[in-house]
Amino acid sequence: MGLQVTYEWAEVEELEAARLGESCNACRQIAYLEGFEECVVLQTCNRVEIYTVVSELEEGKERLMNYVQRNMDLAVKDYIKVISGEELLEHLLKLACGLESMIFGEDQILGQIEEEYETAHEKGTTGKVLNKAFEKSIRVGKKVRTKTDINEGPTSVGSAAVRLAEELFGTLEDKNVLIIGAGETAKLVGKSLKERNPDSITVANRTYERGLKLAKKLDGDVVEFSDFPELLPNEDVIISATGALHFILEKKDVEGLISSGKNLLIIDVANPRDVSEEVSEIENVELCDLDSLQQVKDRNLEKRKEEANKAESIIEKELESLLKEYEEMEGDKLVSEIHRKAEKIREREMSRAVSRLKRCSDSVNGEEVEVLEDLTRGLVRKTLHDPMSRIREASRKRDKKLLEAAERLFDLSEARKES
Repeated sequence: MGLQVTYEWAEVEELEAARLGESCNACRQIAYLEGFEECVVLQTCNRVEIYTVVSELEEGKERLMNYVQRNMDLAVKDYIKVISGEELLEHLLKLACGLESMIFGEDQILGQIEEEYETAHEKGTTGKVLNKAFEKSIRVGKKVRTKTDINEGPTSVGSAAVRLAEELFGTLEDKNVLIIGAGETAKLVGKSLKERNPDSITVANRTYERGLKLAKKLDGDVVEFSDFPELLPNEDVIISATGALHFILEKKDVEGLISSGKNLLIIDVANPRDVSEEVSEIENVELCDLDSLQQVKDRNLEKRKEEANKAESIIEKELESLLKEYEEMEGDKLVSEIHRKAEKIREREMSRAVSRLKRCSDSVNGEEVEVLEDLTRGLVRKTLHDPMSRIREASRKRDKKLLEAAERLFDLSEARKES
């Protein structure tokens, strides 16, 4: 079962309100909910998504909705979509391939999925089901980018921000650009920006050493984070991509610094936002945020439709393969449960037989008991061999009627309660 809040139906404000703090903490909290077996939380600029494995779908949905109602600062029912089963798996594969992203075909989402999955895996909140789904999605994401040109052009929020700046100014070659932040998005901004040969690039970051490292890669300059407002009168473009939980740039910080006749473009690609909306009220200042990049995404989409069809074809085959793997897992699980039940019966009957022999004879030794153990194990194994082979075959062929019949015939409901 999965839960989503994404840019497709939620504005920047709603996405900010939907965030659950540290993903690893949210994973643990959700995994501890009654009936929840596995959990991965994915949080990016454009989405908050929760992937879970639950023992009972409707009860799990209710508990998860109660959790997010307590932990998200928004009206849950208005912005949350819940999906499950094949629909959820298809979404994850498409997401890893960049088909569900604001910037169609973007590369950054694949790294984010990998990072969030590894975090959850390290915290012990994933198991066989989500491990299989996420490992498959990561492999398919890489395959699609190798087999198609889905990631040609702006392939991240960072590169789209640079493309937007270039479109608005015509060229960036004579512009001074300030990058605020030095994280993954800022690096993507810098990489795309360097290709445009601006007049200057300056980096400001709270951790000076990280800012310096990025500035060196871009052949640019670095300033202390506290000093960046002093640069505003000389900058043409500011692209802000920090992880701050509050505004780092407000109207009072910019007002009076921009001379008449000079234009300043500020692109805020952070979530939560770095720049207050009130900054847009200042004359000669244009403020763009994540919502503004939607138009870049729409143009990008037109160019990539043909590549998207190729990607869809790959995803369709890989989804079919993944569903088959899950069906086989179900068959293996059923076989294991039958063997477990049979083993309990064998041990019980073996114990009774040994007790009866001891009553009949004073000299029942360990070697004789071992012979009986081998005999009873062999009987169970050979008796179950053909039925178990049929169950595995039914699983591969997705013969749900036969699998359900096997559950009833072997009466596994009581065995599951005991385990």
